[in-house]
Amino acid sequence: RRGSALFLPGTPTGRPGRGGPSPQEALARLRETEEMLSKKQEYLETRIERELAAARQHGTKNNPLFVYSELCFSLNISKQ
Repeated sequence: RRGSALFLPGTPTGRPGRGGPSPQEALARLRETEEMLSKKQEYLETRIERELAAARQHGTKNNPLFVYSELCFSLNISKQ
C-alpha cells in the first residue's frame, strides 16, 4: 500500500531524513563559497586585462593574430 503513505512537506518519501546543515555549518560553507568565487572573479578580471592588453598590442584591425587571440580567449572563457 504505497499509495496510502502520508507525505510530509520537505520529505519526498515521507520518511524522516537527515535535516539540513546547522546554521553555523551553512554560514561557514557560504563563506568558503564566497571566498572561492571572489578569487575566481579576481583571476578572470586579471586575465581579461591581460588579454585586452595583448589585443591592443596586436592592433584592432583585421589582423590574423588579433582574431586568433580573441577566438582563443572567448573559447577559454566559455569553458569556465
